[in-house]
Amino acid sequence: LAAGQAALAERNCRALLDQTPDTADALLLLAVLLCRRAAFAEAEPLLLQALAARPDDPQALETLGDLRFERGDFTAAADWFARHLAVRPAVARFWVKLAQAHSRAGRPAEAVAAYRRGLDLEPGRVDLLFELGVALAGSERGDEAAAVFAEATRLAPDSALEFEREELRR
Repeated sequence: LAAGQAALAERNCRALLDQTPDTADALLLLAVLLCRRAAFAEAEPLLLQALAARPDDPQALETLGDLRFERGDFTAAADWFARHLAVRPAVARFWVKLAQAHSRAGRPAEAVAAYRRGLDLEPGRVDLLFELGVALAGSERGDEAAAVFAEATRLAPDSALEFEREELRR
């Protein structure tokens, strides 16, 4: 896989699993490869099987969250990201993934809390400030949103325009 030969990596994983069906690393790698080509229905049971062997595997938890997010099941995605955070709570990007899942699931208050946790871990991240501002606005907390947007704009004035364009594309 590292050499850019995903098809060969997939064949090798399948061959290994034919010989030893419960090899967690091969299950996980095959599932990741399948997710890369959007074969989610085939990947999900492999991830669940890998988690049966290693219940707190961070890669399997994250990949299941990503899979559910991609399929539009934002509530389940949030659940998987929350399980991941129970294992690795000090990684900001997982708080962001949780926040995004909450936001898409229509739970802006939970999104706000998760964005704030991400910012606690990585203060001053302008992208998180903007996302937090959007979540605050969605929670009908306009004054707080305005203050967050002002801080983000102060930190990175040029980023404000780019973020606004990105939000309009969504």
